[in-house]
Amino acid sequence: MICQGLWLLIAERGNLDFNDTLKIVKRFPVLVPSTQFAALEEEFIDYQVSPVDELPKFDSDTRVDSYWAAVSAMTNKITRTARFPLLTRVTRAMCCIPNSNADCERVFSMVKKIHTEHRASLDNSTLCDLLTTKINSDCACCQLKPDKDLLKTAKKACVAYNKDCGN
Repeated sequence: MICQGLWLLIAERGNLDFNDTLKIVKRFPVLVPSTQFAALEEEFIDYQVSPVDELPKFDSDTRVDSYWAAVSAMTNKITRTARFPLLTRVTRAMCCIPNSNADCERVFSMVKKIHTEHRASLDNSTLCDLLTTKINSDCACCQLKPDKDLLKTAKKACVAYNKDCGN
């Protein structure tokens, strides 16, 4: 079976086999219903045999998503409808599949650093809030300089919390 990267390589379009494409599409049945497999194959063949000058230009600096956005904007000269609607739907979905699980592993590593044995009783919402802050922060926490409004709001929340707890 072809890998997702090969599918997206523009220069490889003539070397792809529709059966490999069909295997990918069958893994994600919500993309293309089985009743439209024949139409997808027609689009696939049309894309493969299209002359280079009919397709959007690409070179080594062209981003794959930009190229496929241009392909999805192509219209049939006769019917004025999208020329490759099913093919671009599959391609858009494939561009969303991560190439690795590095991002997930990075988040798990952050969670381990936040949720230590000394902070084992953190509530899930607090853990989520701390993780969100960590992920969306551009600087180290020791360099964070909150403004006065944020500090006032935090102090009010702390006072209200302590009041509710009876402290």
